[in-house]
Amino acid sequence: MHRTCRSLGALSTRATVQVRSSNLIVSSSRSFHSSYTRSQETASASASSSWTPPVTPGRNKNYDAALAYIQSSMENMNKKLEELKPRIEQLREKVEASKKAAENGKELDFAAFDDLARLELEKERIENLGEFHNPKTRWESENGLLDPTTPVARYLARERFELKGSLDAHTNALNEMYVIPDLIGPPSKGLRVDIALRYPVSAPPPPPKPDQFGYVKKVRKVETRDPKDGNRVIVGRMLPVEETLKEPELEIRYFGEKDTFGTLFMIDLDVPDVENHTFKSQLHWLVPNIPLSAKSQVFPSSDPSVVGSSSAFKSQLPPAVVPYLAPHPHKGTPYHRYVFVLVQHDEPVIFGPKAGKGVIKTPKRENFKLRTFLRVNWKMQDIVGMSFIREIYDSKVCPKIWKDIIQQPEVKYFVGQPQSMFWTPEKKNRAEVYNQKLGIVSSGPDLNQRFVRTPGWEGEFKRLEDSVDSNGNPVVVVDRVPNEVTGTKA
Repeated sequence: MHRTCRSLGALSTRATVQVRSSNLIVSSSRSFHSSYTRSQETASASASSSWTPPVTPGRNKNYDAALAYIQSSMENMNKKLEELKPRIEQLREKVEASKKAAENGKELDFAAFDDLARLELEKERIENLGEFHNPKTRWESENGLLDPTTPVARYLARERFELKGSLDAHTNALNEMYVIPDLIGPPSKGLRVDIALRYPVSAPPPPPKPDQFGYVKKVRKVETRDPKDGNRVIVGRMLPVEETLKEPELEIRYFGEKDTFGTLFMIDLDVPDVENHTFKSQLHWLVPNIPLSAKSQVFPSSDPSVVGSSSAFKSQLPPAVVPYLAPHPHKGTPYHRYVFVLVQHDEPVIFGPKAGKGVIKTPKRENFKLRTFLRVNWKMQDIVGMSFIREIYDSKVCPKIWKDIIQQPEVKYFVGQPQSMFWTPEKKNRAEVYNQKLGIVSSGPDLNQRFVRTPGWEGEFKRLEDSVDSNGNPVVVVDRVPNEVTGTKA
């Protein structure tokens, strides 16, 4: 009895200590959270104008020491940079003198060219290292306040695209939805340009009403926009047809040093090809000679309802060779994938009705094959950017697109059988189809030994036993042909 009381007393004392310690932890975490929140509020209050340290100086010694170390490292890098500048100037003068001497028949000083290229690369590396870890520089880069033409700005922008999930999200979505390899094989050098699409956001649907028992069906909400990136469309998400009636706002983020050009394709991968029992592609948009530069170019949409980017570098999109055609998934088909592909080229290209010297023939919309087009005009590795969206048939919007925009009768496929995409329309022998579906099972006397009987499979075994005659040959039961085989009612 005494041992029990002692043990109970020890347990109560231990519980009291645990409660007190937990209260102490909670109170200390609350005080830290409140102080950190106050510092964050102070930083966010001045975030619109200038950078403010997230921790007040003197509050955290480790943070102050880290800032001091970064500052000393930046000063050392600046000293090295100042030492490199006169050497680079001397080599530039030497290179210019070598060029002038070469005009008089003398040999070029290739060593001077190599030394100049090496020192210029070293200069760019030091400039990047000097400002790379500076929290103020990183904050200015994330908020679009840093000059995008500087080496450190290009480096930080590439880091956000390649290391912080954007590139991985693009690649995973393209592979999971089989855009690669349905449209084209993976780019040999990978994606090197970030394409941000912005379409207008439609009004949310009304909340579901409760049924007769008062139960409200839960609807899973899927986010289609990224609020942290100017409401850009998340790659591979499903959009309503009414949101894509006009061309999107394009933001093309190019991380290279040399200014080049790009040609944009918008392709529908899932147009049914009934004759060949497969799919074909349709060209929806073709815009050549888009300027690509380190300044993140934004090309606004003609739709005023698009919530655009806050970037100051905005310009008009070049004229389209193939005008924008609104996505219109066909009735009776599954979702369609609309892919945006950016091809890079050094010089402007010219499109015309006929191919010639320096002229590319303007492709047709129907049955457009990107692989063939790129093989003739560009190399496969010239693909630098890809993105895509998905859409399904809308009974209210798609007929209007056919009537008002395309001005043709609406084309419908597989009406009533949206899943029977590859069912041949010819009338086949139902017995032959049934045997093919079963995999031509060699049903014999040992049928029961080849399967394990379970209560749930009794009906299935009875059906298989009825389909075997006394000699072990399969007997087809015509009135039991499964619907998914024939596409018709049994």
